[in-house]
Amino acid sequence: MLRFYAATFLSMMSNLSSVFMLCHDENFEMEDVQAKSLEHISAVREALMELQLPSLVAESDRFLKRLPTLSRDQISILLCELRDSIQHEFTNHLFLDIGPGFKWIFLKPAPPDEIVNSFSSTIFEFEDASRNLALDQPTAAVFHLMRALETGLNALANHFNVSFERRNWQNIINDVECEIQKIGPANGENWKNQEQFYSDAASHFRFLKNAWRNYVMHVHQRYSITEASKIRMHVLDFMQHLSSKLNDSSL
Repeated sequence: MLRFYAATFLSMMSNLSSVFMLCHDENFEMEDVQAKSLEHISAVREALMELQLPSLVAESDRFLKRLPTLSRDQISILLCELRDSIQHEFTNHLFLDIGPGFKWIFLKPAPPDEIVNSFSSTIFEFEDASRNLALDQPTAAVFHLMRALETGLNALANHFNVSFERRNWQNIINDVECEIQKIGPANGENWKNQEQFYSDAASHFRFLKNAWRNYVMHVHQRYSITEASKIRMHVLDFMQHLSSKLNDSSL
């Protein structure tokens, strides 16, 4: 996907405008016009390179190659042709605006390091969820967040040797809770801490299943940006919590 900043376009148009004004300002000697035009058109070329528009880069190169031999009028003519080519090329693209509130979510969509280290298989889900939010697709974002949560539930089930594949969350959580009830002194001195951690995790998965997962997976609900943003933060916090004792290394 081409990432395009409005400032790049404004700078490019400003450089073209500067060359046009130079060509019509008799206070500048022709040598100065050519030198400053070289500077401005080179900046335009760099912007076109950044935008991955090779045909326009090639047109800029031809302009720059001929520049030392051109008159003011000839520079103006080629300048108008380059401007028109840029405008025509831009009509072939659809540009979406990402505001400052979601800019960094789009540019740096990865989850926190704790999740990356413990649940690396969820990275793409969190990245897709973040980008969906930035692109105003909140329901799709929640869908990817539930897929990330599924990895957490899989890790919890695997910890207790509970079958996971092709089973619904309800039955998996029920079986996990049965295994949690077996935790006792035989599990070590901190068995009460273990029992609380895993009991809370299982209860939270049940809450998430009933609150969001069932609805987004079965076309029962559409989410707003505000709702999806809150769900994203909730899922990130929960997966960070799980990462303190679980991981996806054996899944």
